[in-house]
Amino acid sequence: MTDPVLSRRVALAILAACLDKGQPLDDALARHPGFPGLDPRDRAFVRLLLATTLRRLGEIDEVLAFLVERPLEGANAAGWQVLRLGAAQLLFLGTPPHAAVDTSVRLVVDSGLPHIKGLVNAVLRRISRDGVALLGDRDLGRSGVPVQFFGAKAKMPAGPAALAVDTGAVLITAQLYLEDGRNWVRFQSPVDVPQEGERSRRIFRTTQLVADKFEEGIGARPADWHMMQRLWVDDLDPAKAPKE
Repeated sequence: MTDPVLSRRVALAILAACLDKGQPLDDALARHPGFPGLDPRDRAFVRLLLATTLRRLGEIDEVLAFLVERPLEGANAAGWQVLRLGAAQLLFLGTPPHAAVDTSVRLVVDSGLPHIKGLVNAVLRRISRDGVALLGDRDLGRSGVPVQFFGAKAKMPAGPAALAVDTGAVLITAQLYLEDGRNWVRFQSPVDVPQEGERSRRIFRTTQLVADKFEEGIGARPADWHMMQRLWVDDLDPAKAPKE
C-alpha cells in the first residue's frame, strides 16, 4: 500500500518550486524526479491538489491569516506550505479530516519541523470544523490580514493587495473629506508594492502599507473618517462588545 505522505511530500516540493522559484505548474511537475514514480492515482491526486492550492491560494491564505498571527517564515517556511496543502484538501477537495490532518502533521515532522506540529494540527483541525464558515464569512472578525493601525493590532481585507501582487496593477489609496460644504477626494501616492519574495508575505506587507496610507490620511482629517465595521482585534472579541 502506498504511503499517503509520499504523494504529499512530492506536492510540497512542487508547490515550493511554483511559489518560491516561479516555475509554472506543468514545468515543476515535469522537473520533479519523484513525480513520475508515483502510481497513476497518486499522480492525479498531486496534480489536482497543486492546481487547487494555486487556484484558490488567496482564499486559503485568507483563512490561514485569521488562524495564524503571521506567516511561518525563514526556517519554518515549509510549514506554511504544508498548511496550504492541508487547507486545500479540507476546504476544496473533500479529503477526510483525519487523513488531511494526520498526513500534514507527519509531513511537517518529515520536513524537520517537529516543533510546529502542534500548530499545524490545531490550525487544520479548526479548518476541518469551521472551514465553510471561515470561507463564507467576509466580516473582518473571521478573515483579514493582521496589521498595525494607530498603534494597535487590526485586520484589513487582503483583496486589494492580492490583486496588486498578482497582476502588477497600481494600488492607490484615497481620502474622502468635506471642505467648504463640498466633497473632495485626494488620491495618495501609489503604494510601493514589494516585487520580490513569496506571495503571501508580499500580500501581508502590502496590506500593512495600505494601512499606513490610511493612517496618514485619517490623521490629517480625523473628523471625516467613518468606520463601517470594526477593525481592531480587541473590538472583534465578542466578549468585549458593548452590551445592548
